[in-house]
Amino acid sequence: MQGRISPETDAFFLTGDPPACGSGGRLFGITQGLVGVIGGAMVGFTSDYEEGAEEQTAESATYMGAVVGGLTLGTAGVLYQYFIPVERNESFLVAGAATTGFIAGVTLVALTDAPPVGGSLLMFGVMEAGIVSVLALTYGSGDVSNGDAALVGMSALYALALTGLAQGIVSESSSQKVNFAPTLLAPTVGMAVGGLLAMALELGARDSEAPGPPHGRCEAGPSARAT
Repeated sequence: MQGRISPETDAFFLTGDPPACGSGGRLFGITQGLVGVIGGAMVGFTSDYEEGAEEQTAESATYMGAVVGGLTLGTAGVLYQYFIPVERNESFLVAGAATTGFIAGVTLVALTDAPPVGGSLLMFGVMEAGIVSVLALTYGSGDVSNGDAALVGMSALYALALTGLAQGIVSESSSQKVNFAPTLLAPTVGMAVGGLLAMALELGARDSEAPGPPHGRCEAGPSARAT
């Protein structure tokens, strides 16, 4: 049986120290758990709402969906960051992608007039797609530099501000009703554009001075290193 369990994993079970898989691992796990709670609650509520269930049954389905979704995605997030380090700036981008994905999902549901269950699944899918896209683009390259992370964040912020300002001016100068859906979709588009610009411009080098543990292994906790 020797050699089948890594020293880091063995130290974790012996000392109880949490593995340090990356400075953003905790935030990533929390983000995944929250996405699961929100998505599961929406799916559970709309499924009973669509079937015309009683209020008490709908509340039970909402609670069950939130618990199942939170536990499932939260556990998946913890396992992912255990084997693949998630760094600080990367976790910030994941949280931002989930937030803008939720706003974009709500907007798309309103635009497409989707049925309740289909709409909740669409919002859930857009949130998770934002998270997966960030993880896919940053996989195997270490943490995102401060300059690249700032470019992505500012692109989303500027897209929201400029689109909202332009539509606000049009709304005030025109008697016609203005659809503000482009303003709500702007942060998601801005993050995507900022990510492409960061990849093309490479404003900052990846953090190579203090690299994290290699993929598939977690650094042992403090007391394990002391021993």
